[in-house]
Parts: sequence; C-alpha cells; structure tokens
Amino acid sequence: MNRLVYSLPVALLAIAAVWFWTKPDSPDDTDRLQGTWKVVGYISNGEQRAAVDEYIWVFNGNKLYRKHAKILTGTISEVELDPNTTPKHFNTQIRIRNVPPDQNWNRACYRFSGDKLEIAETRNLNRRPESFETVNSEEETRIRILERISTENAIPAEMLAEFEIDPPLHSTNSEAEEVLLKLTTALIKRKALDVIAPMVTDGMAEELLNVTYQTPVPEANIDEQTKYLAARDAVIGERFYYADGSALVIQKDTIDSDNTVLVLLEGRKEIDFFWVRRQQDGQWKVDVTNLINEHNAPGMKLFGGIRLGMSAARVEELIADYRRAENLRNFASQGWLDGNLVFTWNDRKHIFRFKNDELITYIQDPLNSNFPLVPVK
Repeated sequence: MNRLVYSLPVALLAIAAVWFWTKPDSPDDTDRLQGTWKVVGYISNGEQRAAVDEYIWVFNGNKLYRKHAKILTGTISEVELDPNTTPKHFNTQIRIRNVPPDQNWNRACYRFSGDKLEIAETRNLNRRPESFETVNSEEETRIRILERISTENAIPAEMLAEFEIDPPLHSTNSEAEEVLLKLTTALIKRKALDVIAPMVTDGMAEELLNVTYQTPVPEANIDEQTKYLAARDAVIGERFYYADGSALVIQKDTIDSDNTVLVLLEGRKEIDFFWVRRQQDGQWKVDVTNLINEHNAPGMKLFGGIRLGMSAARVEELIADYRRAENLRNFASQGWLDGNLVFTWNDRKHIFRFKNDELITYIQDPLNSNFPLVPVK
C-alpha cells in the first residue's frame, strides 16, 4: 500500500481499543487493580531499569484506560484475569473496529509484589511466558513494573463512547466521500499536480506532492490498492490524533453542513482521518494539512515523541517502551542496515536514519516497496 495512505500511525493503529473480562472467581485481584497506576520500571535479562517515559494505567471495574502522561493518546480496554493458574494469567483482547475480537489476543502473566503490580510479557505478545524468569529467556520475557499512585479511577467519557461505536462503512455525504476516494486514488497512482490541485484545499497540492511522492509504487499493485477503498463518517465521541499529538474529539457541533470528518478505509481497515470542506462554489475539497504535518513530524504519533536529533539509543528506548505500553503485535526489528535502524510492523517498514548518532530522517514504507536503504555517510 502506498506510503501516503498508511501515514497515520497508529498511529490509528495507533488508537486501537482493547477489551478485558474478569472471571467470577477473581474478585479479590480485580479489587486490588482498581485505581491509577504508573509504569515505573522494567526487568529484562535479569536487569531492572527505571521507566524513562511515564505511562499511566487506570483500572475501573473491568475496564482499563492507558495513556502516556505527557501526550494526548490513550486506549480503552477490559481484562480477563485467571488467578487459579501458576503464574496467574492476564489476558488482553484488542478489539479493533470491524475485526472479530477473538482474533486479537495478547497473553501475559501478573503478580502483586507489595504495593506494585508486575506483568510479564514476551516479544510475541500472543504467546504467554511460562514464568517471570527473564535471564536468557528464549521467549525474551520482559516484566513491566507498575506502582499505584492513587485510587482515582475515572475514565474519559469520550473514550468509552468511542469504544462502543460501530459505524457504517460509507459516508452519508456521498460527495465528500467521492472526492476523498478520488484524491487517494490519484495519489496512489502518482497523478500530476493539475489532477491533484482541484481536490485539495488552500492551494496545498504542491506541498502535499513534495512530501508524498518520494518512493516508487509497484504498478502491479495499484489496482489492488484502490479496489477496496471507502470512507465513513466520524461519529460523536470518536477521538482522532493530529501529527503534533493533540486530539480531535467529535462533538455534536464539530461537523456542520460545510465541514465533515471522514475516516478512510481499505476494506474494513481504518487508515486515516480527513477534514473535507465545502468551498464557496459548492465543491467539496480535502484538507490535507494534517497529512502534510504527519510527514514532517518524524515518528511523533507512532512512537510517543521521537524527534529529529535524538540519539540512536534514545530512539530505540522510546520504540521499545511504546511497543510494550501499547501491546503492539506483528512488530519485529531488522536491526541496523547501512546506518538505518529498521523495524517492521503491520506490513510497514519504519526506517530511522542517523548521522553522527543523531536522527536525521524517519520514513514509513510498505514491506514490498524495496525502498533503498542509502548508506549514511
């Protein structure tokens, strides 16, 4: 898939919700979880280190809300505990809209240690560790350490509302959906400026092409890339994230007769959100401001605050913390290739280029794009 269409991090991925249940035979442990916890450290290969970034977990009944303390991101969840196993089981089930819940399990273990909660996970989050042993673990077991900081357990109402929504797959505004799909198809096919410009607001077409037309697209894949595109209406309570980490929460007055928010879909997979605006001549055009900003803000939404100029060690640390905090699946490191730090996740390559141990470029590309990893000089 074209690098533009998957430019949203997680990002919406980034924003996927997680469901948990609690069995009737585990009321005591469920009660002990209630309140607000902070991730204070990790144990891997027998060594304990303090958490660099502050992740907050809020348990409310059988629901869990997790977010980074300094940016406006979060996920809503529910937990299935089994205290009758050794070690005790802590199952999390990612519930991505339109994806059957039973296809998205993460499996971990938990234990209480004084006033702390410890959760053991493996590199493959779908595979439960057999113990809390981390030294020379073939499963690459790592323990996350949380400390309770308060009994407060309120979860933002808009997060709960977003989680319960299952909207239709097409917009009720057929004109706005049509222009978004035409623009997406034109970008995938690398159409010229004169084709793109009439569909984009504020004369931003040239800047858009400058940041998106950077890699070749295999011609054979173009028809498949555009075949299943659709766009649905954003609905009240949904939350979306801009490139700077700020949030857009859809309220009753967010959308009007001249401005709407559409979510781009490939089949049933959500790709990105867009403002689509009616112009004075009555034509609908796509506001691509955030799309451009996403390309100009390396890794911000995807990995919780990576910035140009950061050291390689710091980038690796942030990625590891974000991966664990968000329970990312299908995530693998390809290591260092010609001065490029490369990760794969959800059919994307994430390429971080360094010079003199400073991050100079961040790129996302499809796994099959054969993007050249130019040696850093």
